[in-house]
Amino acid sequence: MNDALQALAPAAAAGSVHALAELYCGLERREAMRKVLELYAEIRASLTPGMDHSVAHQRLDWWQHEALRLQRGEPAHPLTRWLAARQHARGAPLPALLPLVQATALALAAAPLSARDERQAYYEAGTGTLFVLLSAVLSDGPQPDASTLRALGGCAQQLLAGGEDGPEPARVRQLLVKLGADAQPALVPLLVWLALAHWRGSRGEIAPPERAPGGRYALWSQNFAAWRVARAALRGQFGWPPGQRMA
Repeated sequence: MNDALQALAPAAAAGSVHALAELYCGLERREAMRKVLELYAEIRASLTPGMDHSVAHQRLDWWQHEALRLQRGEPAHPLTRWLAARQHARGAPLPALLPLVQATALALAAAPLSARDERQAYYEAGTGTLFVLLSAVLSDGPQPDASTLRALGGCAQQLLAGGEDGPEPARVRQLLVKLGADAQPALVPLLVWLALAHWRGSRGEIAPPERAPGGRYALWSQNFAAWRVARAALRGQFGWPPGQRMA
């Protein structure tokens, strides 16, 4: 990775969901995963505390146009150019960035999302789109259904949000069945992410996934949980709640 790309986002904090997901993606895919997370961080940078509101909106306006350029195969940003070139080399379609930009704009506007289905759509547009992007660079074979990946990413964000907004266990199980056992080994990092979101949400750890939980015991426990999930997913046996085998 060149210096310009490295400068776009800091490395994930040790013990964070991002870092543990990276740990289980394999060396040959780790750089690709980091670039996708850097792209996500670039878009979400408009939410940086203290940033001038007009500057934040200008950034998001630029990214909205960049998302449209990417869909036309004419990206301008180094990371979107990398993504387009990678997908073109594989003969794969270009994933859509626009939902992520729109979700970031909603967060910047602090738009009230009172209905549960509105919040679910917001979660799927944000982390759900990130899951689709990550799947595109993690799996060399046929891509899983994008709507299933978006829904699983939305569930991960719901779990991290805590409170009563978490997904119904039956819905997560249904999504895992739709994903299929054969797809699990290539998507170990995403399943680790989903399981760690459950681990954090169930303990009231509502820190964002790029941050580590507090306390030495929490770090050890989270690492053990990630290891168990990765082993199960490599065998196509990751079920829900984490720790149960896929039916």
